[in-house]
Amino acid sequence: MVSKESVTEFSIVEYKPEMAVEINLLWRLSFDLALGIKERSKRDSLNGQLEYLRNQLAVETNILVALDPGSSIISGFMALAKSEINQLYIHPDYQQMGLGRQFVNIAKERSDGALCLYTFQLNENAQCFYEAMGFEEVARGCADMESNPWADAKSQLKDIRYRWSRTL
Repeated sequence: MVSKESVTEFSIVEYKPEMAVEINLLWRLSFDLALGIKERSKRDSLNGQLEYLRNQLAVETNILVALDPGSSIISGFMALAKSEINQLYIHPDYQQMGLGRQFVNIAKERSDGALCLYTFQLNENAQCFYEAMGFEEVARGCADMESNPWADAKSQLKDIRYRWSRTL
């Protein structure tokens, strides 16, 4: 485990295909911890998520990757479209160190003045974080089972849409 005080500055780099496996493992670990998933659905597969990362997410968004400057360990990643944070995950050992804030600030700088994102209602820490970063809840809904093979029940898929707008 990394000491919270030992890392104060992260290098943010563009995604490279050779990072996919490490990013995918970080993604699953962080996601499972945030949502309290102890066992994934039988419909879910590591290879399926890796394929999604490589063939869809990497094509449709700009993926930025955070590296621990002391070790070059991938500490987090963000998939960003111009007006949407599609994915934002920080390895559990690197949470509460300002990395999420660093990613969101990059997204705000690169945006056209507005951003949206979704988070699951189960992820209360993410809700608190995004609200502290100036995002406001605009809608509640429910994601679909087909796009979320990790889920066993529709109740796990209740989500919140957040929006941020630059104030002049």
